Formats: sequence, C-alpha cells, structure tokens
Amino acid sequence: IVAADCVTPADVEVSGITSTTATISWSSGDDVTSWIVKYKKETDSEWQQTTVNTTSYSLTNLDPATTYQLTVSSVCGENNAESALGEVLSVM
Repeated sequence: IVAADCVTPADVEVSGITSTTATISWSSGDDVTSWIVKYKKETDSEWQQTTVNTTSYSLTNLDPATTYQLTVSSVCGENNAESALGEVLSVM
C-alpha cells in the first residue's frame, strides 16, 4: 500500500503580534483536515505542540521580548508534511 502524498502547508504567516499573543495562519491542500502547530522559545530545546482543525491558530501566553520558532505540519497518518518555513516570531 502506498500512502498518498501529504501536502506541505504553504504561505505560513504570523499576524496580530502583541507582547503576549500572535496568530499563525497558512494555506493547505483540500484533502488535509488537521495540522500540528509547534512552537518554542528560540533558546528552548522542547517544542510546545497542538493539533488544530483550521488553518490558523492563536498563540497565547507568550513571553514579551522573546523570539519564538514556529512550524506547521499537515497531518496525513504516518506521512506528516512539515512546512518548509521555520517561521521566526519576535514578540515585543
């Protein structure tokens, strides 16, 4: 059995940035219905992650004056496709 190709999230953007919140959004193929959003402080080694069913996610309780790394993956069974863009978010 060959798994279908998993569509990589595209056009990853961060908007609505405040000192403690930001919204990440992206576009994806029609066949993908859930995504894994991962983020971490640039200096941390462990990622925080959540699975969502929409093409945007609001990050909350961020630390002010901190840089975060973000990534989004399409959920496709065993063959998840991670966004090529490891977006960097700087919270003021």
